[in-house]
Amino acid sequence: MAHEQQRNETDPPDPKVGNRPFPGFLAAWQEANGPELTPLDHLGRGGGIEFVLAAQWLFCPNFIEHRGGVFRSELPAESSGSRRRNIDTWFSGREDRVDLVEFHANTTTLWDVFTNDDTTGYEEDLSQLACTIAECWRALLARQFPERQFAVEVRDDENSYGPQITFYSRSGAS
Repeated sequence: MAHEQQRNETDPPDPKVGNRPFPGFLAAWQEANGPELTPLDHLGRGGGIEFVLAAQWLFCPNFIEHRGGVFRSELPAESSGSRRRNIDTWFSGREDRVDLVEFHANTTTLWDVFTNDDTTGYEEDLSQLACTIAECWRALLARQFPERQFAVEVRDDENSYGPQITFYSRSGAS
């Protein structure tokens, strides 16, 4: 499935996010247990609290400013020294292309996030998840950096390594 998303904060919400169907496993669970049940009811079945708490960093990452760019980090800003050093390696030979460094350094590949899970059968669901994450990042970036403009993209086609989400500063943005 090819889905590329490149919008700014003034664009309307992605219709794929607002009208998203339940993932296959959740639809089957709802069908078996009652149409009034929701995804939150599924979470209430138990065993998901640690997973959901950790997932915060996927949907709502910390952002750090470094060398004129904004970068996603799973670590608190005060603990992000290793992330900054990693970003510095991306700048080698690209000092004048902050947007390019942001694009690469901020790319999150869902297959890598779920490296210990078999993703077979979840292709459409992971594509939807990537779109949902992009909506979250877009809103967070607009709120935390109102003076900047960002492109937030979802890639999920034959040229990507599974569903990928990234963001970078738009040309001409400070």
